[in-house]
Amino acid sequence: MDSRRQQLQYLLNISVSTYSVSPSLSSHYLRKFYALIEEWDIQLDPSTSLTGCSKCGSVFILGKNASVRTHSHHRKERLDLPKGQLARMETEWLIVCNVCGYTSELSIGAPARIHKSRAALLASEAAKTRKIQEVNTQHASLDNTKTSRNTKGRQRQKLRTSGLNGILAKKKEREAESKSSSSLNLSDFMSTI
Repeated sequence: MDSRRQQLQYLLNISVSTYSVSPSLSSHYLRKFYALIEEWDIQLDPSTSLTGCSKCGSVFILGKNASVRTHSHHRKERLDLPKGQLARMETEWLIVCNVCGYTSELSIGAPARIHKSRAALLASEAAKTRKIQEVNTQHASLDNTKTSRNTKGRQRQKLRTSGLNGILAKKKEREAESKSSSSLNLSDFMSTI
C-alpha cells in the first residue's frame, strides 16, 4: 500500500513539474494518476483535487485555465435542533476547468460562527458580572486591610517624629508617677486620720 502511495505521489509531482515544459505530457501523467486512484480504490485527499482536472488531466493554474467560486447551501430547519434554531451552512468550492469545462466540487465545511447565540451572549455577560463582583469584593477586603495598616503606620510615624523628645517626656512622666507614689504627703497623712 505504501509503494502505491509513493507511485501516486511521484505521478502527481512529475505532472506538476513538467507542465511548464510540455502541458500535454503533464496532462498524460495526471490522467494516469486519476486512473490509478480509481483502479486501486484509494481515498483521495480533498486538497489534491485542487491540483488538476480529473477529466482532461490539465494542471490547474487559477485565473489561466481554471476558475474557483464558492457555493453555500441554504440554511434548512433541522428536526434534531431546538425549535427556531437553524443549521449552519455548508460551503464548497466549485473548481471549473477552462480547458474541458468540467466542474469539480470541494467541500470546505461550515464556516466558523462569527456571532454567538443569545444564550451564549447572556451566559458570557453573567460570567463577566460575576467576575466584576469578585474583583470588587477583593478590592474592598484589600482596602480594609490597608486602612488598619495605615492607622498602625500613623502611630509608628508619630513615635518616630517625636523621637528623643518623646522618649524623654515619657521617662519624666514615669519618674513623676513613681515619686508621687513613693513619697509621703501631708495631705495623704491627714486624710487617714
